[in-house]
Amino acid sequence: MNLDFSNIKVLLIGDFMIDHYIMGTSSRMSPEAPVPIILPEKEYSIPGGTGNVAMNICVMGGYKSYKDNLYHKGVPFIFCIGAIGTDEWGDKLLSILKGGTIKEYLEDDSIRFIHHHDQIDVSKIIQGDLPKYDLMDPRRELDTFRGYIYTIVKERTYLKEKQIYRLDREYSQYPLVNNFEVPYLEEINNSVSTTIKNCDIVILSDYNKGVLNDDTIPHVLNEAKKHNIPVIVDPKKDDFSIYKGANIITPNLNELQRASKIEINDNKSLVSACNELIQECNFNYIIAKKGDKGMTIVGKNNFVKHIEAHSVENPDVTGAGDTVIAALSLAFAKTKDIEISTTFANAAAAVVVGKTGTATVTIDEINNYISIDE
Repeated sequence: MNLDFSNIKVLLIGDFMIDHYIMGTSSRMSPEAPVPIILPEKEYSIPGGTGNVAMNICVMGGYKSYKDNLYHKGVPFIFCIGAIGTDEWGDKLLSILKGGTIKEYLEDDSIRFIHHHDQIDVSKIIQGDLPKYDLMDPRRELDTFRGYIYTIVKERTYLKEKQIYRLDREYSQYPLVNNFEVPYLEEINNSVSTTIKNCDIVILSDYNKGVLNDDTIPHVLNEAKKHNIPVIVDPKKDDFSIYKGANIITPNLNELQRASKIEINDNKSLVSACNELIQECNFNYIIAKKGDKGMTIVGKNNFVKHIEAHSVENPDVTGAGDTVIAALSLAFAKTKDIEISTTFANAAAAVVVGKTGTATVTIDEINNYISIDE
């Protein structure tokens, strides 16, 4: 597919976080418990959650290679809206998004660096105040101000390319969940109103951490409708009516089953669940992500298209949904064709699950996968 994304402008709204990786080896078990002793060999951080969507959009925009490194030659411009903390992790996340270098470990254990500059606008990402007391300090219970924000960190340890545990540093005492408790909602909504008219497509990357809520989601959808801009949603909420009027929504099977309250055990029940939600929520399309079974597109007027998955050995699905919505959104903004866009996203998913951990894919990698499959 010869798709050029260089002039596309994306409004990306959601839950930005950072993924921290420790890659190690082990030659013995701990004498204290039946667990391996890990000797770290690599340690690095990369934007996660909605941040991973941003990096995938940036990298898919087009790169040329100089020896082992990749330099952008024209990528989409991404306007980011979200909320993170003023902590060390938040500063690191912003630094990478602003124009840093992505370190990517390849299958042969070599390292590829992806350089990007000035293509991601982070000026609308709020850095909220930190609580007076640290997470582990028992006095933190004394904090009552609900506007505090920590940067969410997901730490993963890998042993011989296999993830052995994940530690999530997210602080439920200070969620950005309730629109009456968050002092930043007005700022988020104002940012949407001033930015959306300059964009070609809107992505709602909802990890259900609070940025996208009962107040901000309807506001985004109303503003997008006013300017006739398509909205694509990666949902996490059980009630899809909050996304009513979105053009495309991309649930996995579990999310689809919870939202529709229909048990999904085959394509017939899947299509039935999608049709019910399309009628109820006025979506143009639902793209159901079925893991190693591929994707199914269901649209209005009884439109159904099944797309088979590409075969990948030992897939690592970390962040695959982020790659899918990034690829789908870019392709749809360019072509307005749901089948072409989903085929492109399906190939992007196959590329990224063949990598370890949170990763990005280039348009050349996607096109190579599509051409091999053909």
